[in-house]
Amino acid sequence: MTDEGTTGRTGGTAEGTPEPTAAERPAPRSAVWAAAAWSVGVLALLIALPLVARHRLPDPLATHWNGSEPNDSMSLTAATLVPAVFWAVLVLTSAVLKRYWAGRTPGAAAVTLATGGVLLTGAQTSIVHANLDRARWQDAAPIGVEVVLILLAAGLAGLLAGLAARRYGARPRS
Repeated sequence: MTDEGTTGRTGGTAEGTPEPTAAERPAPRSAVWAAAAWSVGVLALLIALPLVARHRLPDPLATHWNGSEPNDSMSLTAATLVPAVFWAVLVLTSAVLKRYWAGRTPGAAAVTLATGGVLLTGAQTSIVHANLDRARWQDAAPIGVEVVLILLAAGLAGLLAGLAARRYGARPRS
């Protein structure tokens, strides 16, 4: 026999109403503002990096390497917009994750934003750096260890975001 006025395994409050799940709890205002600031900041970097250096970049830019040699290119406009559009899709995906699946996937939105932001800005930085002061995209500098460092940084950012989300209330109820 259970007492409806106490908190037990059912997760109810003293009044007998169930506590809201992680999906039903609104995110703290500071977390929402931090996610918004991160999203806008990453978008600004993705667009600004190639545009600020455009007078020192070839058009088109090397955007893909086969080993250490560049083997594909994009126009400066495409190299600016494609990562920005991809980032916008990631931001929308994380908002959907947070809104509809927060209870089943705690911290997924934070991990998506952190990993995606570091990965995309790292890739954009590497592309701009490799093409800087080159006459043609075929002359772009080789990319090697940068890829490993970017992947490690993105993985670390995702791990830290996941740990922070678990620490600050994104845990599912048991």
